[in-house]
Amino acid sequence: MAPAACSDLQSHAESHLESQPESHPESHLESQPESQFQSQSQFQSHPQGFAQGFAQLTHTRKPPSPPLTAACSPAEPAPASDLLARYALHSLARQASRVDPQGLRKKLRKSYKGHIADLPGRNDIPRDAFLRDLLARPDALFDSVSLDPGLVNIANFTFIAGPVPGFDSSLLGLDDHDHDPQNDRESSASPARDGAPRKKKKACPPPFLL
Repeated sequence: MAPAACSDLQSHAESHLESQPESHPESHLESQPESQFQSQSQFQSHPQGFAQGFAQLTHTRKPPSPPLTAACSPAEPAPASDLLARYALHSLARQASRVDPQGLRKKLRKSYKGHIADLPGRNDIPRDAFLRDLLARPDALFDSVSLDPGLVNIANFTFIAGPVPGFDSSLLGLDDHDHDPQNDRESSASPARDGAPRKKKKACPPPFLL
């Protein structure tokens, strides 16, 4: 083949290759959506070239975080320290303590006895002796009291033996008043099964007469 023909064929091939889009090994990434990768114009505009820009965009995963190496500071204030002295709470603790400085247990915390325990003598609350004093009074004090005559006349009354006039004894719910008195007398007169006569039941008086 003539040299002129070879040069024409080589120039034609170079022009054909320039018109074709640039191919790269990662051709399978062309099928991915554009939302995951930027356009080719952005790759070409990268100052360090297409390869470095593509590698930077594809490696989007963050590297694993290093292990925590921060040292924990000790607790402040220390639990083993004297917190009462640190915050000046000794006086308040003595007031609320159940034991006094001598080691004796306080009987009542919210009573005046704790405040007068260091005083000399003995303080005992006397018991109420109203009933005892009332019974110990002589009869002359009661006999000398004049009574109201009207009250005496009202209190001086008696009941005639028999039922109370106008009072229904069945309202009391007593068994003795639920039966006929004639039947009660007959049952009391009849002998018992064991041969001993039955005792007649004693009628219970109304409650207001007790």
